[in-house]
Amino acid sequence: MTAEWAPKRIEFRNKILPFYRGQKTAVGKYGTGSVYEHIRDQIIKYKGKIYLNHNVVELNHKDNYVNEINFKNGKSLKIDKNTVILSSLPITLTSRLLGFTSNLKFRGVRTIYISVNKGRVLPKNCNWIYYSSKKIIFNRISEHKTMTKYIAPKNETYLSAEIAYTKGDKIDQLSFREIKSIVEKDILKVGVIQNKKDIKGFSENKEDFVYPVQFVNYKYELSKNFSNISKFRQIYSLGTGGEFNYADSQILFHKTMDLVNILCDKDSMENQVKRNYASIQLNTKVKLGSQLVGDENPPYIIAEAGLNHNGSVELAKKLIDEAKKIKCNAIKFQSFTAKGRVSEKVKSVKYYEKSDGLQENIFEMFDRLSFSKEAHKKIFKYAKSKGIDIFSTPFDEKSVDLLEELNVKFYKIASVDLVNLPLIEKIGKTGKPVILSTGMSNLGTVEDAIERFKKTGNKNLILLHCLSSYPANESEMNLNAIKTLKRNFNIPVGLSDHYPGIEISLMALGLGANIIERHFTINKSFEGPDHILSSEPKEMKKLVDIAKNTTSILGDGQKIIQPSEYVVINSQRKSIYAVKNIKTSEKLSRQNICIKGPGGGILPKYYELLLNRRAKKSINRDHPIQWSDI
Repeated sequence: MTAEWAPKRIEFRNKILPFYRGQKTAVGKYGTGSVYEHIRDQIIKYKGKIYLNHNVVELNHKDNYVNEINFKNGKSLKIDKNTVILSSLPITLTSRLLGFTSNLKFRGVRTIYISVNKGRVLPKNCNWIYYSSKKIIFNRISEHKTMTKYIAPKNETYLSAEIAYTKGDKIDQLSFREIKSIVEKDILKVGVIQNKKDIKGFSENKEDFVYPVQFVNYKYELSKNFSNISKFRQIYSLGTGGEFNYADSQILFHKTMDLVNILCDKDSMENQVKRNYASIQLNTKVKLGSQLVGDENPPYIIAEAGLNHNGSVELAKKLIDEAKKIKCNAIKFQSFTAKGRVSEKVKSVKYYEKSDGLQENIFEMFDRLSFSKEAHKKIFKYAKSKGIDIFSTPFDEKSVDLLEELNVKFYKIASVDLVNLPLIEKIGKTGKPVILSTGMSNLGTVEDAIERFKKTGNKNLILLHCLSSYPANESEMNLNAIKTLKRNFNIPVGLSDHYPGIEISLMALGLGANIIERHFTINKSFEGPDHILSSEPKEMKKLVDIAKNTTSILGDGQKIIQPSEYVVINSQRKSIYAVKNIKTSEKLSRQNICIKGPGGGILPKYYELLLNRRAKKSINRDHPIQWSDI
């Protein structure tokens, strides 16, 4: 099982309980069709066009631009270079249509619908039943009328029997007549329906791309697919199958609309631009602990422990021991509370990503992996006793206060907080050196952050080039952006590396990177989000020992947001939220607004601008604030 799914799927129970107990799910009031009717209405509202029942069979392209989309019914759409294509097709299909092979695979679902002459079939308080027996063809029986009463007459209902299959297997090749006969026999066998006479009829729906097959190191294969697709600057692969995830149709639609807002909306983080320039000159060399960082000085190697302690102080101490043993310059952790880092209420802005309850959401993960104040004290004290520099990435202002109590020597600010100018200012005012990561950004965004930092009077800033996809793919690393950042800002620049191996870090050293930050773990096979892209001690030691010039995989040096990063922008970047329920006409203040993730609201750079403005309408607690709200 993958690190994302295992925490929610593995449970020990002393009594039999429904698998989905206590979970909500999104169901259209009048069935699945009503969800698509809503999507259609939304598209029309945005003055868009929608073509139903059009199967895409070909994407014609030339010079990395798609110029035509062809459909199975013979129709086609001409596409110009300025048209953006948001593809929610399964990523395997998008790759194939663009001429690339993919080793990713999906399992499909054959759904057999059974019309029943009864008002209700499943037991009270039960929406579905799972079957694991190999003697039964279906995996799940659902009764949708138990979730919404509007989809069948009072004295009738229908069931759906879901049967997972792989393209080309025996289940896939069964005719409708054959599979209907087996389902009828098995549904009577399990006793959901006792009398064959109650069965009114059958119908079928078949989908080839439903469940992503998550094999070992599938994320690297996924990043390769994203990288191939991103060569076409017009096209973005997103949504459910487009991101190699499993989710509801409305999630797929809302993800596309979120990306539309990122790319086009006047309130988008890409269009919110306000620049005020400070005259202060930053230092070309910065002292971290006892070592000077900058050109003509040895590169500074940071072991990024991050979340790889898995919530254990003892494991954190082992990471410190290993980092010291292999002579890393410093070890870094993360400081946050789940509530201060992301919203508990809003899941990736607009969609209810916890609909099935199987996948640990980002709030639950951060809550499980956050260190208490006492844990911080223990690991900082331990690192100091071992004689290795220790520092941390704070994700909120209270965590900065904690790190100041611990007398941290310098700070790291994560890419998700590059737009969090109030946090950058608070850290800058400590007067201590700051390492600022620049993933998911263009030069304008980096410039905004630097200008706010300069206003604090602090002259000690280091930038890290970063590709904020996990794991990173080599063809999107664009390492020449390190030189671009050095040339534009004349300060030390390094690399925050999420690539599975150390090759990219070595190349960055060859380009003159002053710092390398790599995720560090005791064992890559541990459960957790970052272990797979981390270095174990033996590999990390090579990075510490070797610094050699290498060419290739350099990119063009242009600092832009890479296509794969748009997926991360909305889920983790920061914006302004309501701390509590804000009434209509109530003034916004430091007591009722705060900064946290995910994105979707007004950028943190406008925090002071919002103070003392009044709410145009009520704003719910822990929801993002929009310009239209004030």
